Amino acid sequence: MLAFENVTTLHRTARGEVRSLDQVNLEVRAGEFVVLRGPSGCGKTTLLLTAGGMLRPTAGRVRFEGRDLYALSQSERNRLRAGTIGFVFQMFHLLPYLDVRENLLLAAASPPAALRPSASVPGSCWGSWA
Repeated sequence: MLAFENVTTLHRTARGEVRSLDQVNLEVRAGEFVVLRGPSGCGKTTLLLTAGGMLRPTAGRVRFEGRDLYALSQSERNRLRAGTIGFVFQMFHLLPYLDVRENLLLAAASPPAALRPSASVPGSCWGSWA
């Protein structure tokens, strides 16, 4: 489960302070399908980056599977995101010579080195990708 508890995110700009998330309370249970819609600049990307452990909120708490996401170190959040949370960035740098399926298969077969099992593990397919 993913939960936002009074999450606020402030950004400082030349024009002053911008509140992209303002005391957001949200709960997404396992198996739920959620869609974020809204005009440009309304906070969709900020919410997703915060949920993915990439943008620390100014205030409030983000819990993932009962754990405070931002109580984890950056490397722990990276491992959690790589192993548990699927995330496609707005600029996702697809390889133009691969079709959609091949790009997805390549991404699925290429976890960060810290998560890769040894190529010597029986039945492992990582040897062909590493």
